[in-house]
Amino acid sequence: MLSLAALREDMIVGVSQFTEAHLDLTLEPKWLEPAVEIPAVAPAKPAAAPAATPPSRSRSRARRAEPAVPWVSLEEEFDRERREREMEEVLEAARIASKTKAPAVAPVVAPISAATRAPRFVVLAPVAVLPKLQRRGIGTRLIEAGFGHLARMHSEAVFVLGDPAYYGRFGFRSTHEFDIACELPVNEDVFQVRELRPGALEGVKGVVRFEPELRELD
Repeated sequence: MLSLAALREDMIVGVSQFTEAHLDLTLEPKWLEPAVEIPAVAPAKPAAAPAATPPSRSRSRARRAEPAVPWVSLEEEFDRERREREMEEVLEAARIASKTKAPAVAPVVAPISAATRAPRFVVLAPVAVLPKLQRRGIGTRLIEAGFGHLARMHSEAVFVLGDPAYYGRFGFRSTHEFDIACELPVNEDVFQVRELRPGALEGVKGVVRFEPELRELD
């Protein structure tokens, strides 16, 4: 419904997309039950050794706890190195292209008319930025620019499935407050919504369904 791209030196470095959110008012909202934390049981203290026979140095070393080693398979390590090499090649190609003189080309821009109407409810997904260009505000600009376009296109609320610590900065709140759930089995805190029009969700209750393309994503 709406797709935005961030460009740097004629290369796409970030994208954000918005699709229609289908709100089914006939379904009862449900969420996953929060995980129950099991209190850790303190290990029993070992019996003290007799003073006359202190433990040997070799036995003391044997009792020491071995540090946890984060094992990574060779396949995972090779895959990570391959992705890093590919990213370096992409960035290097962009740097070379930016230095190459090319004939001036008049940009063609298709403005979004204020008369264009978008669905009442939309879903933000995905938001993606090249790893080496993250934490520079690119994702923030993509999301906020989307809000501006959607408001002019008469959308009333944006849903998102993601980290509350990140999306909370943009005014997203848990849909549990509005008695609205997601069709996917998720915890209540990760499915969030931001009203573009105050009171847009007043009296609304149901389950949000995504477009088939989003449901098919791995």
